Order: sequence, then structure tokens, then C-alpha cells
Amino acid sequence: MINAHIEMNLNDHMVVIATYILEILKSKQGESVTETLMREFLSKNDSYTPDQFFDSLTLLYSLGFIDMQEYKVVANYV
Repeated sequence: MINAHIEMNLNDHMVVIATYILEILKSKQGESVTETLMREFLSKNDSYTPDQFFDSLTLLYSLGFIDMQEYKVVANYV
């Protein structure tokens, strides 16, 4: 859900998680294999789950920030 609940920890919000994903993509010149991206994300942020990662990845895709090319996630802003 995009709207945050009033009692929700904002660090668990998908928009915040999506910014972490974009930061990793930026460090990789804007593209990465999906599995590699997920492993790096989860290793840096051990409080998050794969479900949260994919929910945030879906949000980024639906807003047009990223595209998928075969097995790679490609950022559109780079």
C-alpha cells in the first residue's frame, strides 16, 4: 500500500525501500541482474524481506523508474 499508516515505521514503507534499491542501482551504473540486486539489498538491509524487495521493485516499475531487460533491472534515470 502506498499510503503509510499513522503508526507505521516509515523505514518499512515501500517507497523508502525503493529508494534503497535505486541507490544500489546507481552504484552499479544503472543496471543489475535481479537476483544479484536482491542479494545485495538484503545483505545491506537485514531487517527487510524478499517480499518487501519485490513489492518495492513492482512500485518502481509501475511508476516508470525502472525497466526489465531479460534478467536485468535497468534504471531509466541514468
